[in-house]
Amino acid sequence: ANFIVFGLSTGIFAVALAKELRGGFGAVLIPAFHLATALGAILMGLMISEPLHTYISVLTFVTLPFSFVLLAGRFTGDTRWPGWAAYTNLTNILMLLFFVVFWIARINERPYAGVYERLIVVTRLIWVAIFILRLIGGRRLTPLKRI
Repeated sequence: ANFIVFGLSTGIFAVALAKELRGGFGAVLIPAFHLATALGAILMGLMISEPLHTYISVLTFVTLPFSFVLLAGRFTGDTRWPGWAAYTNLTNILMLLFFVVFWIARINERPYAGVYERLIVVTRLIWVAIFILRLIGGRRLTPLKRI
């Protein structure tokens, strides 16, 4: 159920991002990667048998870092989001680190592998929560108009 809820919330986030981006760098690919992550998470929740679950997890956890690379590119040079390119890249590196540790723990059949998997999700959720609070506070992602 956790994966399905994560997938549904990521899908809703992707739709909201598509509406917020309205053109500019990554306007199509950023929401598309989030939708792929959402689909993967929902399928992970539905397909719990191995090895299918593991194969689907690759879709989920590979598309997620690509979306963050694109988001960092979107924030780069945007004076309305100072420091967000660096914060987004740092978040991405942390998620990738947790993914590597998760994969090593999983391969070695360690019982705590799932903890690292959840840390990927929690790291992303913290970023998303802060990002959404900034949007609620009035910051926008619409392309800057060049004069």
